[in-house]
Amino acid sequence: MKAISNEPVLSVGALVAVITAGLQWARMMGWITWTEDQFQQFMVFVALVLPLLGAFWARSQVTPVANPRNSEGERLVPESEKA
Repeated sequence: MKAISNEPVLSVGALVAVITAGLQWARMMGWITWTEDQFQQFMVFVALVLPLLGAFWARSQVTPVANPRNSEGERLVPESEKA
């Protein structure tokens, strides 16, 4: 779990890749019996939705550089700016 907390964006990308590959493999094995058009449209949907949901999750796991705050919402100020 440490890799997920240290690299959430990379973790989301890897998860999307595994899910996409798994769906393609299931189709190849005959476990998904949709027509080619149905399957391709589903994969377009997956390719759009999974990264979007993953990006929202990953964004919540990192501290923005422009306006860093701690988990309580207090502004993080460099030592040079402290009064």
